[in-house]
Amino acid sequence: MMVKWEIIRKFILIFGLTLIGSRAQAEEWPPRIVHHPSDVVVRVGSPATLSCRADGAPKPSIGWLRNGQPLETAQGDGQLTPMVLSEGSLFFLSVGGGRRGQSHEGVYACVARNGVGVATSRNASLFIAGLQDEFSVQPADVEVAEGQAAVLNCGPPAGHPEPNVSWKKDGVPINSSDHHYTVVDSLFIARFVLLAAAAAVFLLALFMLLPFHFLEPVHAKALRAP
Repeated sequence: MMVKWEIIRKFILIFGLTLIGSRAQAEEWPPRIVHHPSDVVVRVGSPATLSCRADGAPKPSIGWLRNGQPLETAQGDGQLTPMVLSEGSLFFLSVGGGRRGQSHEGVYACVARNGVGVATSRNASLFIAGLQDEFSVQPADVEVAEGQAAVLNCGPPAGHPEPNVSWKKDGVPINSSDHHYTVVDSLFIARFVLLAAAAAVFLLALFMLLPFHFLEPVHAKALRAP
């Protein structure tokens, strides 16, 4: 009888330990990316953040890839090297540009790991905002007959992101909804009827994430027919 109870006790003990182990395993799961990073465009010297969050049990650690290679991250203030924040996001205190070795531009992905598995986020690109110095076509002064449309040509420089072009007339921004003016592929057409000997001064502004770029003012003048 004593032997039988000893067998039953061992069986209960083994069953209990198995149940506890199964329950512990059930409370562990591989990482899952719950917030993927998105593309960012930033000026050189400005801060930037690539967001990433992941869950899992045990809590996963998060590292980053740049152009498919493991990224070295900072443990301190991240002055030159990006640092991983507590939730997993990658923070750049000052985005570097210029030579390839010093530039932070590239394709990034976060990688979450724990003892159960690994999860990798979607790719996100960090672009350095840039603008070429030269306009391919610069607007010039124009004279037209009274009542005719004045056309001002402009070929803005290429940039990333693509720059926006804005015009002013006599120092006042031109309303894009005004039917008197049309901009088609940076070709500016002033359709207003100029009075004889009247003149208008136009200013072209090119803007994006970089500081504004202005060109010298140009003049549109109406001439009265003889």
